Amino acid sequence: MSLYSCFEALRFLARSSDLEATRLMTAELRINELLEQVKLRPAAQRALLAALNREVKQEIEIEPEGAVSFWQAISEYIASRQATLGDD
Repeated sequence: MSLYSCFEALRFLARSSDLEATRLMTAELRINELLEQVKLRPAAQRALLAALNREVKQEIEIEPEGAVSFWQAISEYIASRQATLGDD
């Protein structure tokens, strides 16, 4: 999975009519799939998470009010993953 396809999956989930909790679990799985490709390279994981979070923050600014909580939760999840990686 590429960064682009992961973000497109997140966009799809943001528009889905499923329960937010279900959408968030699915989003976390997609993010984890993305990171799995570089699991032995923490610096690459940090770079992917940073790039993904930049896109998420842009969505927070342009999305309708109803989707903002989804994107904020995704941003918080990304931040939690970044915190577990620490610095090299």
